[in-house]
Amino acid sequence: WVLMGSRSVLCAPCCRLVICLVFSWWNCLVFSRSRPFTSWRSGENPLKAEDMARRWQARRISTLATHDAVTTDAICWLRIGDLRLSDNAALQQAALHRSKGGVVIIFTWTPEEDRKLIRASGLSRDWSHEGTSLQVLLKDALVEFDQALQLHSSNKLCVLHGDSSAAELILSVCTAAEKASASRQLPAVFFNRHYEPWEVAREAEVAEMCHRGGIHLKGFDSYLFKEPTACGPHIFQAVARGQHIFKAFWTGWHLTGKVRQAVAAPTQGALPPSDLVAGLSAMASVESGWPFGDGGPGDRRAPGSESFQLAQNPVNDALLAAWRPLTEEGAWSRLETFLRDGGLLKYQGSITRDTGRQAKESKLSAYFRLGLLSMVDVYWQLDQGIPQAQKWLRRMAWRDYSYWMLYYWRDLPEAPMRPVYRTLPWSEGKEALQAWKYGKTGYPTVDAAMRELLTTGYMQQHMRHCVGQFLIEVLGISWVEGEEWFHVTLADADCAINSMMWQHQGLSGVSQWLTAVQCHPVTNAKNMDPDGSYVRRFVPELVALPDRYIRVPWTAPARVLQDAGVALGEHGNYPHRIVENMEEARACFHEQMRRCRACHPEWLTRGNDVIACPPSCPVPSLEKISALTERCMKSQSGAEWKGADGMVPSTGNAVVCASGVDEDGSGGAGGGRGKGKRRWGGKGKGQGRG
Repeated sequence: WVLMGSRSVLCAPCCRLVICLVFSWWNCLVFSRSRPFTSWRSGENPLKAEDMARRWQARRISTLATHDAVTTDAICWLRIGDLRLSDNAALQQAALHRSKGGVVIIFTWTPEEDRKLIRASGLSRDWSHEGTSLQVLLKDALVEFDQALQLHSSNKLCVLHGDSSAAELILSVCTAAEKASASRQLPAVFFNRHYEPWEVAREAEVAEMCHRGGIHLKGFDSYLFKEPTACGPHIFQAVARGQHIFKAFWTGWHLTGKVRQAVAAPTQGALPPSDLVAGLSAMASVESGWPFGDGGPGDRRAPGSESFQLAQNPVNDALLAAWRPLTEEGAWSRLETFLRDGGLLKYQGSITRDTGRQAKESKLSAYFRLGLLSMVDVYWQLDQGIPQAQKWLRRMAWRDYSYWMLYYWRDLPEAPMRPVYRTLPWSEGKEALQAWKYGKTGYPTVDAAMRELLTTGYMQQHMRHCVGQFLIEVLGISWVEGEEWFHVTLADADCAINSMMWQHQGLSGVSQWLTAVQCHPVTNAKNMDPDGSYVRRFVPELVALPDRYIRVPWTAPARVLQDAGVALGEHGNYPHRIVENMEEARACFHEQMRRCRACHPEWLTRGNDVIACPPSCPVPSLEKISALTERCMKSQSGAEWKGADGMVPSTGNAVVCASGVDEDGSGGAGGGRGKGKRRWGGKGKGQGRG
């Protein structure tokens, strides 16, 4: 009113009217902040009024947090995959948001909630990480990250665990932070988005809790190159235009633009601890021997006849030795070693088929999985003009591919994408499964690979296909059993990637080309282990056998076995072969698949299998997707292993790879339109139509 009465300042009626309206709006805003939001519209639906109150309260918190005069804490919520300072959007935004307050950095570990949410998503098995190799590595990674925070900003990592949900744990921290704050203001919560169906459900519960409590919540993209929701519509549109899923993925992936820029690490000292941290860390410190609660879970890797607590299993020593130090600096050092020693330059030609000395492997996957390394950070650090770098980065983008699948096909870990195989009969042989898990099949190459997995949490890709093909096509055991065991034992256990690859290996996923990869554990064993050193390292019972017999001990004369200290059989130190005629067993499995297809013509189109569209498909007109199908699934031609070298003769224009090239982007056996050798393990060129 002083301004309105001052003609020397503003005298035009229109200007006075505008100023009056502005001051009236400001008065209402101040009034709304000074009183609780009441049901001033009593005649309306109370739920709508309550929702409006929540939105105003959230806006109030967000607005006040921008003023330096108010002391506001920030909470950074971390999970597996977030344990780094660099390119951690949630951590950076928490540092920027806090205003004369501090930062509370929490890590939630709620396996009971995991299992509940997993069951709610329609799955029946335990896909949590409790009792697994990944949890063993996670313990070390949490301790190291806590020390990094102390050096960076004198802050600490608080590991919250128990039977409560993540939403309940976060709410308790927010309530405590509000009470500890001099201004009695609720903190803001920042997190990095995850994309497993149960993680999406968890984030929805946290969002609902924050919505009810008037807590500002903000999520960020920090795990993948590109989020499934960004790529999804473009991919399904490309599929609707007739592209094969794998080719459509890359079409949609590129249509979403460039990979986001990496986020810089918070500046030194930018994450000061909140007043709450001292009391909270006393209850949730990672400095204790086991930060996940009292005692520790049972070890899911242990045989059924033995009982270990996870932290006490002696196999942990070899596992940790293979990956330490589990720090951000250690992960970058491993990357530098990979680049310096020429590992990147090997990434040309086929990746899936190369093994032995030609194998391509960076051994960085565990660091990416734990979040010690960011794929995006590495992406922008590499010279992308180098062809080998392009190929390696393309391989890294398979994580985006797998998470896109899991985001839309939520039953990916357990249900075949090709419905025609839902009724496929599987062997229930528990003894055979146990023998496979613990490397006691009688086939040294398979046993060495499985023992390497158990002790180090790692297995080279070609060896994974070897043991996977043996489990499924020779033993006739469900791919889900293999997937679950890999989930328990892999140091880089990732449900999305693991599910996608075992779907492929089980011939029920997007592609079936893995059945044409030559990885016979006998005829191809010399390519996989040229000098026998791999078998000797992980199957020490056979260490003294001559090279001629190291991969096929059953062919050695009795005198040779005796001199080498090898006794085959139930009472010896190395088992007989669990299956003697692998070729016959594999042919039987393929015949069962063909019969299964014949019983369900409704899931076939033009001779190919059909993939059912997920309910959340953003293209309503798309109901079924045609999936190119291997010729051996349609007829007996090309279905058996033949010859001493494991090769099979040419079978003409058989479909080998859904896109005409190996899914690693290399030239493979010709498929679709194109030319190529139709010999397992052979390289060729092809430009197939998806």
